[in-house]
Parts: sequence; C-alpha cells; structure tokens
Amino acid sequence: MSWRIRVPATSANLGPGYDRLGLALPLWFDVVAIPSEAWRIELGGEGRERFRSDNTHPFVRAYHRACKDFGWDAQRFHVQLNSEIPVSSGLGSSAALWVAAAALAELAETGTVHRDVIAEWGCRQEGHPDNVMPAVFGGLRDGNIQHPIHPSIRVLCVTLSCEAATQDMRILVPAAPHVDVLEETNHLVDTLLAGLRGGDAAKLAVSSQDVRHQPYRFAALPQSLMVFEWLQRQPWAIGPFLSGSGPTVCAWILEGDSHCARIRDSDLSIQKCWVMKPETGGVVWDPH
Repeated sequence: MSWRIRVPATSANLGPGYDRLGLALPLWFDVVAIPSEAWRIELGGEGRERFRSDNTHPFVRAYHRACKDFGWDAQRFHVQLNSEIPVSSGLGSSAALWVAAAALAELAETGTVHRDVIAEWGCRQEGHPDNVMPAVFGGLRDGNIQHPIHPSIRVLCVTLSCEAATQDMRILVPAAPHVDVLEETNHLVDTLLAGLRGGDAAKLAVSSQDVRHQPYRFAALPQSLMVFEWLQRQPWAIGPFLSGSGPTVCAWILEGDSHCARIRDSDLSIQKCWVMKPETGGVVWDPH
C-alpha cells in the first residue's frame, strides 16, 4: 500500500506561551511513500539542497527510530518529499518531519494513524509539545487542550534569510525564571487566549509583551528584531511576536490583505511573507 501524508507548519509560543502554545498553519510537509526494495528519496521544496537523497535523510532516520520505539520491523520505501516549510525558521519543520515519520510507521504497520500515539511519541522527540500537538491535531493548542480561535484572525508570517537552530536559541533562555516572571507569563497567556477566542485586538497585543524568552532571543537575532520593531509601528499588525525560536516574526491580522506588499516595499531584508488563516485539521493521510 502506498500512502500520502501531509503535516502542517506550526508557530510555537505565540509570544508568552513558552513551550506551551502552538498554532497550525497551512504550509505543508508532504510525503508520498511507495513500498520499494530499497530506499529511494526524491526531494522538493524547502531544504532540498541540504540533504542527500538516500537513507541518511533525516526523514528516513526518524522513520527507523519510530519503528524501533514501537517495536515494528522497518520497511523500505520510495519516498517523495516536498516541503513548503522553511528549515530552521521557527515554523515547525522538525516537528512536521517527526509527525510524518511516525505516521508512516503506523500506516505501514497497522493501516491507520492513531493521533494520540504519534503525538506522544513526537513530543518525546521534540522535548516539548508546542509544535507537535498542533501539527498532529491542528488548530490552537496548549499541550493537550484545544482552544477556539476567532474566524476573523489571520497570521502574518515574515521569514528572513538568517536561520536559528532551536538548540542554540534555547540555551539563551533562563532555565529557572523568577516566580514573578512565571506569574506574569500565566497572566499574559490567559489574556492572549481570550483575545484569540474573541478576536479582541487589545488582548492579542500581549503577544509582544512576553518576558520569558523573546528578549533573550531577539538580542541574538538583530534582523528579526528589526522586523518586530517595524511591525510594532504598523497599526494593522497586532502583537508582533517571534515564531518559535525564530527567526520568523509573526503578527495577528484582523483586516486587510495587502500587508505583505507593504512589507516588501519597506527597507527590511525579508525572504518570504504570508498572511494565513490557521489550519484546523492537523496531519492528514490517504492511500496514494
């Protein structure tokens, strides 16, 4: 049986929700897997120039790890990979890969995907749930909890030519923040969730006010900081925030559709810009 698996991009933290909040976005990591006598990899889309098209590819290694952890025999596939998610950009490319690999392992062994199973496994690989949970289940997630998001809300995402390795960016963030920081963070998260539920611009603006991780990461990402500060000056860009560990910068949008044109006309050095409606479905799979 051949399979097609598609996993959405994700934006984690959303400002104050460090290692907690995540939102699925409609950029896709797309996998077509056809049983084969030997591994064969065809690469397309983002990141294709980084990896060899053989069984050393990270997707193949992730698939073998999933099979080992689940206690299943690994099979071989001719795999066609095409990703719309920029690598090392803060849009969940690694989480999408883990989820797709676990989904293929389950499909090859059982013929279906149990979302809870691959979510638990994916969180173990990532070390935290903020990207994995929305990649699996879609929508807005706080760990195991699904939250509503107002239909008027769109997400502006601006990627830059620089990159940020997650492991390098994590060491910049204090591991044991002061209790006052944790209390303020919890208040900001509650306010943000209320804003996302009701489409309330004043409450959405708290995404910019995080003190848990963004100040430390922006200090190491001067290009991202420039975009963040430019967006703060735009009345249509609500609560700009760093997506994951960066360098992508996002903002909430409630009206209009010409914002990417405005950014391209600025003097900012950006790579890509999207205004997207959040993705609600999470990982999808079908016979191919």
